[in-house]
Amino acid sequence: MSSGEPPGGEDGDEQEVPRTDPAPERAPRVLVATLAIDYTAPARMPWELRQAGCEVSLIAPAGSLASHTPHVDRRAIIAARETLAAWTERIDREIEAFDPAIVLPGDDGMVRMLLGLAFASPIGIGGDAPARRTALIRASLGDLDRTVASIDKTRLFELAQSLGLAVAQGGVAASVGEAQQIASRVGYPVIVRAGFGTGGQGSRRCENATAVRDALRAARTPPGWMPEGPARHLVQRWVDGPVIVRASLAWRGKEIAGCTRGRLATYPSPLGPGSAVAFAGMPDVTDATRKLLGALEATGYVGTQFILEPGTGKPILLEINRAWCRRLTARATGASISQGRWRRRCEAQRGRRRTISHLAPARSSRCFRRSGTGIRRADGSPICRPTRRGTTPRCFARCCGCRSTASAA
Repeated sequence: MSSGEPPGGEDGDEQEVPRTDPAPERAPRVLVATLAIDYTAPARMPWELRQAGCEVSLIAPAGSLASHTPHVDRRAIIAARETLAAWTERIDREIEAFDPAIVLPGDDGMVRMLLGLAFASPIGIGGDAPARRTALIRASLGDLDRTVASIDKTRLFELAQSLGLAVAQGGVAASVGEAQQIASRVGYPVIVRAGFGTGGQGSRRCENATAVRDALRAARTPPGWMPEGPARHLVQRWVDGPVIVRASLAWRGKEIAGCTRGRLATYPSPLGPGSAVAFAGMPDVTDATRKLLGALEATGYVGTQFILEPGTGKPILLEINRAWCRRLTARATGASISQGRWRRRCEAQRGRRRTISHLAPARSSRCFRRSGTGIRRADGSPICRPTRRGTTPRCFARCCGCRSTASAA
């Protein structure tokens, strides 16, 4: 064939090239890992992921709620009193057998364990397992040093100040004397918060210097891995306002989807997590959260807590949680955020981007208020019947006619 002839046969006709159907794309594989015994969030997580089309493997302690879920393709149940080396060996074996694209921690203890395994593998474990494990953890949480900064309340406070985000007046203290000086400067009452804690543990309201001293002396280091260095506490002016949480799904510092909610009731203590919530669209909270996610280069599930300043309604940053948030569900947002998160990840790996069109658009929230006869709307119509205690709804999310609205913006 001469160089001037078109491709094909001798008459210049194009030859038909046989077409082969592309191989079906393998469903994303997710490894769910939890240390918690009585947490409901990791027990619900596999169902969410299976609904999004993922293959799910579970690592959980024996007797935990998560160990009983049927919505997994594989499961590894570990005795609750096993050593860190045994947990590490089991995690490495599951990574080798299942080949997950990401690991999702189901509780704060597992977040710290994964960070500890990424920074230093237990003695006696060699080969390629530590490097592969570290790469998976980094792909699941983002930059590891910044992940530690996000769960350390003292470092997060300093980062927020550098970003110009609103925080309550206060400072970081490494001793009782420093804490009392900060408290005297900002004025009582103050809240003293340990750098690491979960579920309100390590936080105490203090009315005087003696209470500040007792709070620091009573502080206990949570079990599990902790970064090296002296224990530090955050001492801030007490702000008496409603707590707002932005639950986000992040990928390399960008928020893929999220919803904002306010607490109607907490459990087990006033400083504990919300047990009944109302969803709402709050642009100030969304903007502040996205600024933080970008600075942290966060990946995975991120729950950012704010408190609204009385009188102004300005959101003041409190803390960040990196474990699975049970409010990031299709029931709350009208869409499967897990599906959106995985579609975004898979398309990024293929080198192209698409718009996630199935996420719910921003919608205005209903106005809620609490009453002694249960939770009611602003017009007085009931949302949920009260429990025996009088204020907490039995099942806020399932009540007919009171589906919470969400913001994906």
